[in-house]
Amino acid sequence: MGLVRHGVQPCYADTGILGIHASCADPANLNILIEVASAQMGTLMEALEPGEQARAKTMTKSRLIMNLESRGVVREDLGRQILSSGRYVGPEELVKGK
Repeated sequence: MGLVRHGVQPCYADTGILGIHASCADPANLNILIEVASAQMGTLMEALEPGEQARAKTMTKSRLIMNLESRGVVREDLGRQILSSGRYVGPEELVKGK
């Protein structure tokens, strides 16, 4: 029916964006795909369990550091940051957070 192909979750100091990209092989199933994706996104509005936000932040930092082990990812990140903000924020500064 559908396939989630890409998740979007850029890291910013004071805000964030979360999105998904889904595709549907059969246009007849598009309404179902939209309903399921909307329902899943709607669950994000529910209250967090205690400690869930801290766990999510730790997981995000860990993923960030693990992704930067690839030279290709580092070059892509460097270029994206320079083009979008004019400066490079290294992993140490990113995980330091506020």
